[in-house]
Amino acid sequence: MLGRIIEIISHESYRDYVQTHLLKPAGMKHTFTTSDEAHLPNMAIGYRHENEVVGRAPTISETFGWSAGFLVSTVGDLEKWNDALMNGRIVTPADYALMSTSVQTTKQGDAGYGLGLFVDSINEQPRVGHTGGSFGFTTANEYFLKQQVQIIAFTNNGDNPEPGEMITTAIFNDLYPDIAATAALASPGEDAAVTASAKAVFAQLQKGVEISANLTARLNGKMKAGLAKRLAGEFAPYGHPSKFVFKGQRSAANLKWFDYVIQFGPGSMLKFAIGLDAAGKVASMSFG
Repeated sequence: MLGRIIEIISHESYRDYVQTHLLKPAGMKHTFTTSDEAHLPNMAIGYRHENEVVGRAPTISETFGWSAGFLVSTVGDLEKWNDALMNGRIVTPADYALMSTSVQTTKQGDAGYGLGLFVDSINEQPRVGHTGGSFGFTTANEYFLKQQVQIIAFTNNGDNPEPGEMITTAIFNDLYPDIAATAALASPGEDAAVTASAKAVFAQLQKGVEISANLTARLNGKMKAGLAKRLAGEFAPYGHPSKFVFKGQRSAANLKWFDYVIQFGPGSMLKFAIGLDAAGKVASMSFG
């Protein structure tokens, strides 16, 4: 929809608009669209797991991704994009500030997203950036504000959890091992019984368990109605957790929330929280 709006206002095709107003000002000479893939030298082949077997991912047409994402690029060109975006050659500094500042919502608070960029943290270190990908490919383009470090990763693996983001996180941890070690420490006030419940619930989510004694009747109903299957597809690929790190407790929406970071392999982690009702049952969960 936004791509079509750009065409109507600019009187240019979306492809021409991107080339003239974005790629050219950034000096990106090695960025194309998916329709050019067959003619590009050294174009990577995308792969993905399907039914536990690794195979070539299908290609997509330019019209399929279009303004939602149809570009093919290199790490070097994406570095040029970052420089142009941050230094006023794409948008004004004021607009970039809006892009890199998280929106505050009325009901849910911090959205973790600005006007075009994710605004979050890893190991309690603020970062701004974006991930992307298509069949057989993932990318991650992350800027760590305190360290003033940009980390970019391209992969020809389209699995979930996204390998691109796992690589950028693993590299950050290697660059700053003391930060990673501190982030792996539990916050004060951890309740061992609640943590045990959180671990049990997550294990059940990975297995697709529909009914759990840990959950409220209402949440069990949602699980049985299809939520359990969807969450199993989301969480099972992470594999077995190596550590649950307690990150604090809070109250919201009449629930007592317990926040964790679940660690898996190198660079692979997941923010996970459970909301307990007055009876100590899990009434809600959040992740991501």
